[in-house]
Amino acid sequence: MSKPLALCALLFLIVAVPPAAAQEPAPRRLVVTGTGEVSARPDVAVISAGVVVQADTASAALAANTRAMNAVLEQLRAAGLAAEDIQTAQFAVAPLYESRQPDPQRTQPPGIVGYQVSNQVTARVRDIDRLGVILDALVGAGANSIDGLYFDLADPARVLGEARDAAVADALAKARRYATAAGVQLGEVLALEEGGAYAPPRPMMRAEAMAASVPIAPGQTELSASVTMTFAIE
Repeated sequence: MSKPLALCALLFLIVAVPPAAAQEPAPRRLVVTGTGEVSARPDVAVISAGVVVQADTASAALAANTRAMNAVLEQLRAAGLAAEDIQTAQFAVAPLYESRQPDPQRTQPPGIVGYQVSNQVTARVRDIDRLGVILDALVGAGANSIDGLYFDLADPARVLGEARDAAVADALAKARRYATAAGVQLGEVLALEEGGAYAPPRPMMRAEAMAASVPIAPGQTELSASVTMTFAIE
């Protein structure tokens, strides 16, 4: 091929091959996070009640604990709690050691002077109005350890749904406000992501023994949800 023809062919290729297309700018977006909180009166109380007994021997401690724990379980059933609402949460048999002052001359470990048996059950009380009466009855039946009492909701899904609705409404309100302040037009929703929903149990009290006529104040349980929404900006 002659040089003039080769030069023409090269020029043709340069003209025929278009330059790399310029990258399109990323679409303008607005990302906001909305939160929603809903208060609800608890309708379930979850209590951990049990018996702790000490005796000279493990068998004696176990026998005494069994008698007292049977009375506690019977009291829960008499209060109308269903079998599925009563569950053993903890059972332990532990030795009790003699108490003595540290002595570097003594190499023998402390001796066992007795045993302790602990038995705890978790119970769901679905009639909060009777909770105080039930607590009184449990102590009267022999429960000397009541620990971890808190309030909850039997059906948190409905209230959490309201919190999610409130979170979306909050995100929409923020997006409209930002768009108006920035002088732009809000477009369609490009993405929606749940940040989480939370329904924490409401702690009430902790006690080793309780007197009669226990006052009950269930108060309100706060349920919250959050969402992150991405909008196009026109």
